[in-house]
Amino acid sequence: MRTQGQLAASPLAEVKANAVSLVGSARERLRLWDVTDAQMATLKRRGTAEPVLTVYAPSSGTVLKREAVPGKYVEPGTTLYEVADLSTVWISADIYESEVAAVTLNQPASVTFAAYPGETFRGTVSYVYPTLNAEARTVRVRLELPNPGLKLKPGMYGNVTLQTDAVNTLVVPKEAVLDTGLRQLVFLDRGEGAYMPYPVEAWPQEPGFRGSAGRTQRREIGS
Repeated sequence: MRTQGQLAASPLAEVKANAVSLVGSARERLRLWDVTDAQMATLKRRGTAEPVLTVYAPSSGTVLKREAVPGKYVEPGTTLYEVADLSTVWISADIYESEVAAVTLNQPASVTFAAYPGETFRGTVSYVYPTLNAEARTVRVRLELPNPGLKLKPGMYGNVTLQTDAVNTLVVPKEAVLDTGLRQLVFLDRGEGAYMPYPVEAWPQEPGFRGSAGRTQRREIGS
């Protein structure tokens, strides 16, 4: 900046242009180091550099990890802080392969946590992962939901229920179905000790199925 000021009165246009270019290059280097415009204005006004520079996080949030300690050697790519905005959280849930077709983007979901009995948190499906867990035969989906009061903490587990368009379905224990080989029967309680056989078509459901509301599983919140 001082050089530019000294050469401002130079009769040579090329010299003045070089001085302006030098200042522009210095500004760009500082900007690439994430130095803010306000900091550069202060530097220009002060006229001298300082040995300590404040580096601002790109967004506000909660510090989840702090690796910056006095005397630590920092290289490109070194993580100094992990900062997360927890006003909205992600929840990872695993959906059985047989039910993936019923999961769509923006599908409503509800989550309950043992830490907050009687309280339900609501969100939507924001992403369905394109790969399958070959061992568990599940597909991971990501839910996004607001976190008022920062109640939900990274690492918590909860019960996730996805709301589908499936029709209401009667669910009974498998022991209640009598399979004669020709047909399947359940017995309706008519009262006063009277029971009536009724033919049904039973479909097995895996553990965790909750009627027509979908599957309920314990899943972990991501940061």
